[in-house]
Amino acid sequence: MSENKKTFKFYATLLGTKALIRGLKLVGKNATHVPGNKAVKICPDFLKQIDKPEYVIGITGTNGKTTVSNMVDDVLADTKLQFIDNRFGGNIESGVVSAFVKNSDMKGRMKKKYAVLELDERMTTRIFPHVKPRLLAVTNLFRDSYRRNAHSEYIFDILNSTIPAETKLILNGEDPLSSHLAENNKRVYFGIEDRSVYMDETENIIQDMTACPKCGTRLKYDYIRYNHIGRAKCPACDFSSPDHFDYAVEKIDTEKKRLYIRTPKGSFDIKLLGENITDVYNQITAVAILMEFKVSVKRITESFEKMEIAKSRFEETEVNGKRIIMNTAKGQNPVACSRVCDFIRKEEGNKAVVLVIDDYFDRKETSENIAWFFDTDFEFLNTPEVKQIVVGGRRHYDLKLRLLMAGIPEEKIACIEDDAKTAELVDLEAADKVYILYDVFTTDYFANPIKKRLIERATAGEFAVSDDYKKYIKTPGGSGKNAAVKNASVRGGASTDILSVNDKKNNAGSGKVIEVLYPEFCNLFGDSSNVKYLKQCLPGAEFRYTAFTDKPYFADHKPDLIYLGAMTERKQEMVAEKLLKYRDRLIALRDEGAAMLFTSNAIELLGKYIEKDDGSRIECLGLYDFSAKRNMMNRLNSLVRGFYGETELIGFKTQFSEATPLIPERLSFFKVDKGMGMNKESDLEGIHDKNLFATYMVGPFLVLNPDFTKDFLQNVMGVKEAAPAFDKLAHKAYKVRLKEFHDPKCAY
Repeated sequence: MSENKKTFKFYATLLGTKALIRGLKLVGKNATHVPGNKAVKICPDFLKQIDKPEYVIGITGTNGKTTVSNMVDDVLADTKLQFIDNRFGGNIESGVVSAFVKNSDMKGRMKKKYAVLELDERMTTRIFPHVKPRLLAVTNLFRDSYRRNAHSEYIFDILNSTIPAETKLILNGEDPLSSHLAENNKRVYFGIEDRSVYMDETENIIQDMTACPKCGTRLKYDYIRYNHIGRAKCPACDFSSPDHFDYAVEKIDTEKKRLYIRTPKGSFDIKLLGENITDVYNQITAVAILMEFKVSVKRITESFEKMEIAKSRFEETEVNGKRIIMNTAKGQNPVACSRVCDFIRKEEGNKAVVLVIDDYFDRKETSENIAWFFDTDFEFLNTPEVKQIVVGGRRHYDLKLRLLMAGIPEEKIACIEDDAKTAELVDLEAADKVYILYDVFTTDYFANPIKKRLIERATAGEFAVSDDYKKYIKTPGGSGKNAAVKNASVRGGASTDILSVNDKKNNAGSGKVIEVLYPEFCNLFGDSSNVKYLKQCLPGAEFRYTAFTDKPYFADHKPDLIYLGAMTERKQEMVAEKLLKYRDRLIALRDEGAAMLFTSNAIELLGKYIEKDDGSRIECLGLYDFSAKRNMMNRLNSLVRGFYGETELIGFKTQFSEATPLIPERLSFFKVDKGMGMNKESDLEGIHDKNLFATYMVGPFLVLNPDFTKDFLQNVMGVKEAAPAFDKLAHKAYKVRLKEFHDPKCAY
């Protein structure tokens, strides 16, 4: 199908791109997105001009789209159908262009009628105006890659505004978010009806659908599978999950390795490819797509019998009684990583876990925003069967601190900067299974060498950690002078002073009340870690969590700290309206010296108004003379370094808005030496007025800045005996990051 007349530039670009594809093949490289990228740069409307396949199947969503696409491709290949795919071309616009060029003639006409395209959610703004899928499957929508994708509501809004009206949707009936996409389009739903795998309440840190998107009331879940995947209904309005599944998994039989499926064409069973619940969702999604495409049940069942999980995602090797398991954890994706941690905790036997999950590209070019560490459920690894966790990479101090915050005993954690050397630290005497968790981009650089070395050790019977590497492993009770002091204090010898100090620290914050506002949705970008860290710094304090539908504690009392974290733009508008009722009370509390901490876009609520893309305004508290302006198509990311007094602060920003005019310097939080202030032109950041602190910086701000945290605890909150939790480790991580931030080559 052709949209319009092709230009000379198009034909010239087409010929050049075909030549580039042939050249890449001659040197043994797959023609991935590179040729398509060149084509779009030379001819920006190339995708508009090239002919399109008559029937396009699109597959998108946060997690599972690659696996589902590969399943569909494999089954269709068995039917001998000739179709285009972008398996080796990438899921962005340039990848689609590469796939189309490879399958077109010299005039840009398609050689094949059908296409199966994996599609990046954000890139649909560039693809869907020209490529109209007949079928579009959306696996799910979660938080992913904060720097690029912001949050799940943002991705929902992109898809909701770009999905063509003629596209039939295949949606996850157990995702209360994505199941409501493009509600005027024809649709079918898939889901799991087997109630043997569910929870009454989520155990996950992230649950992006706790509050009704229409009225803000807390949703009631009939059940939850994980995160926000489950069946939900609002008790106050008509918002709810779909009441039926067109394609349903009725039973998961892990013993026989079978899935029993109900479809509009009848019921049948297929081979179960993996025992993780996400594997089941991937399979039922693929089945729904194939059946909507009119593939026969016989063909589907026969093809699934031949399938295995891709080795690039999961691979197991057994050597000398030790099972070494490679498992992709998908870096900067807290939900995907959490699913792997959940899978590991449910596996039988004694286990060791190797974590090499630093972002490969960030370590080369910048300093990684570790907010996603604090949204990942590493708590799932805190089980007796997980005997050891070995951490490698530049962020090893950060990750060790995160594991300690998850309650994992320090003696279980070994860490080393050299990723590949993690294999030397694994105690094969203690573990029968070793899980290597890695990002897909580090497979060849780190994961495979680690696997190779572990296989060598297991083959040679080198189960114990060698003397050269024992120094990286902390023994129970510690070692040396510190251990002697600790043991003396436990015995109650001459260490009563130490006991007294420890008692004070263990009771730090006693009598203090900390109010956390709207934690059910003001928790983006790892911001909930600030509260978790405060709880570990102030174990004696009382924490009050105020739900959106509840009256704030501060309305009638004076808490010692009011905390408000990051939220989506839609929730921000709801919170602004809610807090306006308490404007005078907040002013009075500020003037009385009550401590307040606002992070990320919560700072904007303190200004006069927020201007949306369409020019409309959201009234805010007006405590300070500034306003914020959104640009939802321009994500602003910045690493930030500056001075608060003599304390050097560091952190990250990821936002859609800028604030103007400037806050007076006397009311600013700190002066920026590197990165963006309240806007791109400003070197002033945040607000500091009496004991009110506000900053655009996101994520574990208090964790990243232990010196500021100490000052905040002792001098702002008045808890003189308090100290940052895991202080020495936090300072080690801080010093590494500070050095990176001072590197002129380190950008963001």
